[in-house]
Amino acid sequence: MSNTDLKNITRVDRPQDHLVGYLVRVNWKGQRRQAWIPENRYQDPLNQAIRWRNRFEKELGKPRTEKHIRSSGRLPWLKRKWKREAQS
Repeated sequence: MSNTDLKNITRVDRPQDHLVGYLVRVNWKGQRRQAWIPENRYQDPLNQAIRWRNRFEKELGKPRTEKHIRSSGRLPWLKRKWKREAQS
């Protein structure tokens, strides 16, 4: 299974905080769906996380592709590059 198959799925492994499992988060057009899949509750938690991810994408109407898709053309983390003033 490649990493693109696991898009929107994060493995959390923090036994000291009793957090061992998968976090599924899907964002689309300003809406978010997320679910916590604990490892001790399911026999195959990764498969369960993939099923939840697919369900959330279908709910939100997000197309299923292996590449990253943005719901708007704006890139919020990019800042304008300012030209340096010519030194005289």
